[in-house]
Amino acid sequence: MCAKIAGTDYEDVGKFVAMAIQQMEKVHGKPKEKVDSGKTGDGQPYFINEYPATKSYSQWERVAYIQLPKAVAYIVFSARDEASYRKIFRRSTKCLNRSPT
Repeated sequence: MCAKIAGTDYEDVGKFVAMAIQQMEKVHGKPKEKVDSGKTGDGQPYFINEYPATKSYSQWERVAYIQLPKAVAYIVFSARDEASYRKIFRRSTKCLNRSPT
């Protein structure tokens, strides 16, 4: 798992995701878009795209995109095989819904 801020160049999650999908399509194919959505524990809206493994990219990934007040954050949940991916699949939403401590 890795988490990053997209940078201050991207304040709109929709624009950032469109750019990210365009870059990933070349290697990873088109994702299953918005397989889940909601609000984080502190009220920030998020949605999740799913990137299944392909012949050219063996990782299974879910990416949570979170709209922050002046930035976009994203968290990548990644697994090497489908069985491991299915285990983290359920945990990814729980992680996002936790309240900050």
